[in-house]
Amino acid sequence: MVLITEEHYSDFKEESEEILNNIEKELLEIEKNKNFSLFSLKAITQFVNRLTGASLVLELHHISRFCELLEEITIKMVGNKEEVAVEKYINLGFTTLDSLRESISELKDADYQPVDHQLENDLTQFIEEYGGTRRKLSQREIDTIIKKGKRKPGKV
Repeated sequence: MVLITEEHYSDFKEESEEILNNIEKELLEIEKNKNFSLFSLKAITQFVNRLTGASLVLELHHISRFCELLEEITIKMVGNKEEVAVEKYINLGFTTLDSLRESISELKDADYQPVDHQLENDLTQFIEEYGGTRRKLSQREIDTIIKKGKRKPGKV
């Protein structure tokens, strides 16, 4: 068992602020252009993945949950050209950033932290509106992956 120290939390806060600033920069770019660039969506996904991993190491599940939801809505926007979707995504993205910043700034330890249930509900509804959770691969897609890759059946 690893003992999580105040230094771990301090390092997490510092790293997460940098990550959140990078996400904000990409959201501002999407907002400015009024469309989703694949580059920005990929960057947001990568930054969110880093924050998710770091929060899980410290067992900050309330933070990782919002990161996972933000990642999910980001993935849903790949290829989407609807102006309404852009506006909703931007609003939810900035609201999620504010919530994450607040949670991280108040962070003391992995004890229970209040969760913004309304935001969680809004993010979940957005995911459902744009196709639900990540779709499962069809058998044909699985077969194609097995043929093209070096994976063996059962390892997919």
